[in-house]
Amino acid sequence: MSDMVPNRQKSKTKIRQLQDLFKGFWQWTSIYNVFFAASLTLFVFVRFLDFFITPTINKIFVFISIFTFFFIVSLFVITPILNGLKAKRKLCLIIVFISLVITGVLYILLPVQKFSVRTLHTLEVSITPDSGPVVFENFIGPIKTSIPWTDVTFDGTIYMDSVTIPPGGELFYSREMTGGLSFMLSTSEKDSEAIVVWDGVKTVVPIPVGVKIDLVMDSTSLGILPKPSQFLLLAVKINEWVCLFLTLILILGSGYLILKKSDFHYRIVHWETLRYLGDYLILSGVLILFAIVFRAYRPDTLTKNLYIVLPSFFYLLLKIIYWVVPSLSIVLFSLILLVNIFAHYIWFDKITLRVRNVDDRTFNRLVRIVYPSDTTVMSLGFFQQLRDSELILAQGSFLAEDENVARLNRINYHENIYILDYPGELSIEDYERLLQLNDWSTWNRGRDGTFYFYKAELAVTTPIVVFTYLDDILLIPEEQLDDLGLFNDFIFD
Repeated sequence: MSDMVPNRQKSKTKIRQLQDLFKGFWQWTSIYNVFFAASLTLFVFVRFLDFFITPTINKIFVFISIFTFFFIVSLFVITPILNGLKAKRKLCLIIVFISLVITGVLYILLPVQKFSVRTLHTLEVSITPDSGPVVFENFIGPIKTSIPWTDVTFDGTIYMDSVTIPPGGELFYSREMTGGLSFMLSTSEKDSEAIVVWDGVKTVVPIPVGVKIDLVMDSTSLGILPKPSQFLLLAVKINEWVCLFLTLILILGSGYLILKKSDFHYRIVHWETLRYLGDYLILSGVLILFAIVFRAYRPDTLTKNLYIVLPSFFYLLLKIIYWVVPSLSIVLFSLILLVNIFAHYIWFDKITLRVRNVDDRTFNRLVRIVYPSDTTVMSLGFFQQLRDSELILAQGSFLAEDENVARLNRINYHENIYILDYPGELSIEDYERLLQLNDWSTWNRGRDGTFYFYKAELAVTTPIVVFTYLDDILLIPEEQLDDLGLFNDFIFD
């Protein structure tokens, strides 16, 4: 019993220290710290860490992680300066007034800052009638991903990764996105001219023979802004000047107090608490700097800010828990360990043993255990036939959805995937008639349907047409359609 009393007193003492830390929180110094940390966080996030292309839920956690770092630094390091100014109210008002005037002057003199926000962008490319055919290629989106031709409206023909637009033809693309587009124009017959309209701004582009013209659309063009983007952009622009205003107050106030050393002594508040959080501050600062450098070095990749800065926030939570209730962190660690042991020995090993016991050449049994997507099963089951092939999908079928088309392209490296308007859903009569044939290779997925490939043992030299019946998917080479009495009005250039 004698050992428990000091431990309880120690715990109460630490809780009291936390209470003292936030005692009188609503004084103006604390309010300044909150606003300054929030404003500086948003400024850093927008300027250096791709605020606008970060998903909303990621925005929240990244903001919290960075804000926590700046707020703790402000609470311990800036508070002594604010306390020094608080005693001189007349001086404080003068500094606020001067900061406000400087901010206003800079607002008038400096150019308007532009940002790449999520908006509805529209691209129109028209070829003048007296031009030759123009090749439109390398159509790249905001995060350096190719835009599928199925999302584009155009006059002309597709060949590989390009579209040839005839004289007088047009290409149109419109989508809500964050950032601009890039593409390449060229011609081989005679000097041509294209009229490019990006969000209503018209540009005439001459295209000499044999010269490839690279064009990059302005990512900061506002296009047609939806309401959420309008409010977000307004808040970001206001914050730029709020951050400058609060920073000027801090700089001018610090400068005055440093020059008047006789009546001001800088002393960090709650030094022991700051020492305890020192390793967190170092870790968080390093991770924020790493995130900024990573974005500067890899500006065209998907943002990884959440995975970089969030660990420091969790580390802070663990330190606080351990500080207040040391045994609680041990309990949490034990629970995590038990969950991992259970997952490894009860679930993971069980699945591993099931996979190891699957007989050779039983891909369909492996599929039932692992349960991948339909596109994965189709790609792995018929990888020899589908790799580098051309695939025809029925418009409106689930395989023709953007996500599935992209995955099929990634796995199989298709020459082309055509999404065409044809009767892709078989009637029950055609389905039963076709299954009576003996030339099918199958992958049975039980209740999830079966994949059928007609004459899979032959070399595929024509596009593969996909038909469906309920959950079953049938892949048939285009050259076999006539013999099977199926739709075959496909025309390929």
